[in-house]
Amino acid sequence: MKEDFSQYTESQNETAKIASALAHPARIAILQYIIDNGGCCFTNINHILPLAKSTTSRHIKELLDVGLIISDDNAARPKYCINKEMTAQARNLFALVLNCNCTNKENYEEKQE
Repeated sequence: MKEDFSQYTESQNETAKIASALAHPARIAILQYIIDNGGCCFTNINHILPLAKSTTSRHIKELLDVGLIISDDNAARPKYCINKEMTAQARNLFALVLNCNCTNKENYEEKQE
């Protein structure tokens, strides 16, 4: 049975999708490599990861599906680049979650016994 996410806000659902896409160290490595190199092709990405091509491809697809990276599909060897618009949106969504202005500190701090 598929879980119903309709009770959550659009912002919460979008943040969860991005967090899920970032929830693997290989995907973080891919993003960092693309950022450091201003974009790159699959061969370059696969070369830096200790993974099979199919696994690297699956990780790239996850990042493409959520929109964190984009590619030039018309090229013989597609180049992957950071989607600056989406990464800015992700930064803002995570800021809403992580930079909360906590008014009830006892909910966020470890309670002393």
